[in-house]
Amino acid sequence: MNEPKQEVEAQEVEQTPKDSGAPAAPSAAAKPSSGTDKAEGTKKTGGPLEISLPFPMSTGAIRGAALLAVVGGLSSASFGFTQLRPVYNVMPALEELPPDRPAFEMLLIPGSSDPAPEVADVQAIAPVTAPTAAVADAAAPVAPAPAATPPPPAVAQAAPQSVAPTPPPQVAKAPVSTAPTGLDSPDAATRKKAVRRLRRSGLIDAATTTSLLAMLSDSDSGVRESVVTALASASAKTPQITAGLVRATKDSSETVRVRAVTSLGSAPGSDEVITALRSALRDRSTSVRNNAILTLGKHGSRSSAAASELVTILKTNSNVYSRSFAGTALGQIGSPTENVVAALVLAMGDGSQTVRAAAKHSLTLLGDPAVSALSRQMAGGSAGVREVLQTIGTPGALAVLGGK
Repeated sequence: MNEPKQEVEAQEVEQTPKDSGAPAAPSAAAKPSSGTDKAEGTKKTGGPLEISLPFPMSTGAIRGAALLAVVGGLSSASFGFTQLRPVYNVMPALEELPPDRPAFEMLLIPGSSDPAPEVADVQAIAPVTAPTAAVADAAAPVAPAPAATPPPPAVAQAAPQSVAPTPPPQVAKAPVSTAPTGLDSPDAATRKKAVRRLRRSGLIDAATTTSLLAMLSDSDSGVRESVVTALASASAKTPQITAGLVRATKDSSETVRVRAVTSLGSAPGSDEVITALRSALRDRSTSVRNNAILTLGKHGSRSSAAASELVTILKTNSNVYSRSFAGTALGQIGSPTENVVAALVLAMGDGSQTVRAAAKHSLTLLGDPAVSALSRQMAGGSAGVREVLQTIGTPGALAVLGGK
């Protein structure tokens, strides 16, 4: 960018030999100065002093700049007589833009907002300037990184030598069970805690099962109850575990018998299990009998041999819960014999609402196989049979209702 120059002209600057740096003439140094000389005063006029300034300055500022610039060559005595004045140089006129730049001229037209077709090329429109070294380096096109050369097929397919071979998958080993400490402790509380830890660990295998079965004869009933619970929690109900639970149904402790009868609900419905549960129906403890009824119902049709005992309990037992459980178990067993249907129809007139609801639900579960027996009960004037037939809703049940 062109900067205006200011020339400062120093007029009538007297230079002493010291200031000019040249040796003084001998005649001038020897002559005494007269009054006329003082009046006229021989003066040496120097050329104009040019100072380039980037911007206009005031006269006072120019004087100061000029004095600082020439202080090395002027005499200190001539400062007061120096006359400084600015001289401005006229800047040359700028060249006109070339006529072959229509895109740039379109931008200069007021109100023109549509870009010219060539506006996209910014470098073609922008004035050409000589970039500095840093800008040139930054604007220089970056050469793209050379693409990675794929390895030869032979190298690519070869197995890396530094990678260790993958070991074969390890098969999870079964945990080695060891008898927990405390099972043979003389303290009953310690033995009970040891059995509980074994049950929570879930590591009941053949070795620990043998230890637990031996503890079914423990002197403490609490320990025996914990043993029954641990055996029932085993994932695999082996015949040895089932035999131990059956044996526990004859335990001297009521709590142990209740726990054993309940645990047989998850055991396979073998004849041994059903026989033990049928025997428990005659237990002296009501809790044992009621839990035996519920467990027989869980085994479903496998407990059909106990239907007669359940009918007797439904008809004659004085305990409301025993009658209700028996009525529910008869529906789960699914034995729609005449004796069972008659007992359930009779129970629909029981004084307990719980017993009536259980009998009605069981008759509904029996469904079509019980329709013929229900029709005979309805002919005898039994109350509630029509409602049961409507609940069953099968064509056979509706046919019986239509005939009556």
